[in-house]
Amino acid sequence: MNGKRAAAALVAVALVVVAFVVRGALDDDGSQAAPTTTVAATPDGSGPIGTDATTPAEPEATEPPTASSVVCITELASVCEAIGDAFPDLNVRVEAAGTTLDRLAALDDPAAAPIWVTADPYPAMVDTARRDADPIGYSGTPVGASALAVAVPKPRAAATAPATAAGTSVTPDTAADDTAADDTAADDTGTEAGAPTGRADVLASGCADDALWACLGNHAGAAWTDLGGEASWGAIRPSLGDVPDSALGLLSFAAAVSGYTGVASPTAFDWESDSTFVGWARRLVRQSERAPDTAGTPLRTMATRASALDVAATADFELAALGTSGDRFELVYPRPDMWLHAVVAAPAGVAAPADLAAIVTDALTAADWKPAAAATTPAPSAATMLALRALWEAQ
Repeated sequence: MNGKRAAAALVAVALVVVAFVVRGALDDDGSQAAPTTTVAATPDGSGPIGTDATTPAEPEATEPPTASSVVCITELASVCEAIGDAFPDLNVRVEAAGTTLDRLAALDDPAAAPIWVTADPYPAMVDTARRDADPIGYSGTPVGASALAVAVPKPRAAATAPATAAGTSVTPDTAADDTAADDTAADDTGTEAGAPTGRADVLASGCADDALWACLGNHAGAAWTDLGGEASWGAIRPSLGDVPDSALGLLSFAAAVSGYTGVASPTAFDWESDSTFVGWARRLVRQSERAPDTAGTPLRTMATRASALDVAATADFELAALGTSGDRFELVYPRPDMWLHAVVAAPAGVAAPADLAAIVTDALTAADWKPAAAATTPAPSAATMLALRALWEAQ
């Protein structure tokens, strides 16, 4: 009897050991039983009233962090003032487009990138310039547009007459003589009405067979008489401003190259395949760089120092900003037309402050910018703009 009890005890012990071994193996394989949910009934037996603590909670949705800093390009400095007034807690500053571009291209931490109020395609130019570095991933919201143009002095008779608008719009294909008060009115050269009376009219007639910027580059530094102008005007002195740093300057150079090549959005192939292009570009670059920059842009320099230059790359918004001083100039619009597209660009994973784009849009509208949808042509590609920037610096 004792032997049977001993044998039974040994079997029981063996079963316990086996149970522990099996349980340990299951734990090692992560094969634990799933947590159970305990459901209780309501007092009237109609349904569950809760679960136990093992029920997993739903993850909460997280909002992207809001940006703490905003940078505006120089051309949009007045917009930065409106942003600073509306968002006093933001760090807001103004910086040349090229300076910001270079800084962002070399930025170690993409998360440190600011909101950028700039011109298209500068946000895309950043990641193109970063190459193998982590992208910043800017996405832009269009907020306004302004047509690029060329400004020239009005004839004296027109500049001193009562003005109905800031500047006269003239295209190379259609010249309008609205500078004379009557049939015998004369400009500052003494030329009677009926003949070209100012530089805009001379460009319309003298450059009739070429795109405007192609013509200006071919005659940069030459006498105005070559195009049918007056000897007293001296040399043709165009300026595009600080092209490497200025968004308006680089976009104007893109417009010039577009006019020369006849391609709305030119690529390096379009100019590298033309044997005469380098000579044209070099004349335009060298003449532009000879013009002093005493007021920040070619138009403002021409407004304060008329002898410095007489053909200024500009845009509608800049002439409007001059107020009554702009009445001394008239605009010529190159073909193909090109626009400065203003955008509010936010880096990936960062939210712009609420209503920021609306505030910028209102500020631009008040400054005579057109709605973003008014632009008839897109901005050049990021690769084209970077290539043009390098091309300018190489001349």
